[in-house]
Amino acid sequence: MSAADRQCWLSANQRYLVAQIARMRLLLQGVATGEAAGGDLAAAEADLDQARRALPADAALDVLAAACGLSRFETDLLMLLAAIELDGGCAALSARPRPEGPHCAINF
Repeated sequence: MSAADRQCWLSANQRYLVAQIARMRLLLQGVATGEAAGGDLAAAEADLDQARRALPADAALDVLAAACGLSRFETDLLMLLAAIELDGGCAALSARPRPEGPHCAINF
């Protein structure tokens, strides 16, 4: 892969990661508020699909998932954990108690 191709992939992979984090943030908001993301989630899924199609090669997350034999659920869980570490908004949402009670924050 040439330097130009590598830079193109890095930029596209970053857009894909940002789209994944945005999707996770919406899912966390739904858990925190007890409301479904609905149309916002559909838009986030469309953005994610567009980011995936723009990649000149497989995304790093997809390569990792394939190498480890991860299911879609396992890949989403991995992305959720990464989103909590990489995005302060996701971290705050994961720590917020859910509507079901005061001790129902997400934990691992």
